[in-house]
Amino acid sequence: MACEVIRDKNGQSGMIICSRGQRLAQCQIVGCHNSHSALCDYPLGGARAGATCDMKLCNLHRVQQPGRDRDYCPAHAKLAREIA
Repeated sequence: MACEVIRDKNGQSGMIICSRGQRLAQCQIVGCHNSHSALCDYPLGGARAGATCDMKLCNLHRVQQPGRDRDYCPAHAKLAREIA
């Protein structure tokens, strides 16, 4: 049985959910152990032009972009704000 610990912004345990089946990959933000629910959609340039960041993000760390069906990781959300 796979169990998932859901944590709040302070890293405190909020709940534990156990289920059968395959466990989702974890959020790639350092220190976060939540399951990912989105990928970073920030468009890359240079040698990886046409690709996106694709960092795995949980609901706590994904930054939804207004008016778009896109999510950015915190670093790319900050970069997008600075460019705009």
